[in-house]
Amino acid sequence: MLGVHWGDRTSKNGGIAHWHLLGVVPWDQEDNRLDKPFVGEPRVDISKPQTIGKRSLAWNSYTTDATRGKVDLAKILGDHANVAAYAYAEIRLPKAADLVLKIGTNDGYKCWFNGREAGRYDGGRSYSADHDSLPVHAVRGINKILLKVTQMGGGWAFSVRLTDPAGAAVDLTDPRQTP
Repeated sequence: MLGVHWGDRTSKNGGIAHWHLLGVVPWDQEDNRLDKPFVGEPRVDISKPQTIGKRSLAWNSYTTDATRGKVDLAKILGDHANVAAYAYAEIRLPKAADLVLKIGTNDGYKCWFNGREAGRYDGGRSYSADHDSLPVHAVRGINKILLKVTQMGGGWAFSVRLTDPAGAAVDLTDPRQTP
């Protein structure tokens, strides 16, 4: 009503504000490594619950308004160790373009962009926005981002921003750019 939408601060800075989250899922360095699929990745169906072991997990919507798009998984999903969570987002772009995904995580991650692996970090680290810069080619229309974020213990968070190759943020506040 006032012309301000939750997530606009994030979106103006190129941050992905609107996510669908699913977790927690098993993760460890032996039986449930980063590459072990649980939700049919890289193509997921967020409209259906996922059966993982004996549990049924549903995708839940979440919107962040943090300037750089930080999503604090520890606050959302609880204090865990040796687990992972999935995050899925769609963004609509008016034209195809070479862009850069700026990803920050605590701890590791695997990222798919439009069904292709765009990058990964398989280790522990503290959260910092824009840890990694992954070049991607966006298409005109809907672009899909899927992350699997691992948790060793302690803090657990992620963020994803889109920039042009020179580092300028892609303004995602245009309502025509969101599905």
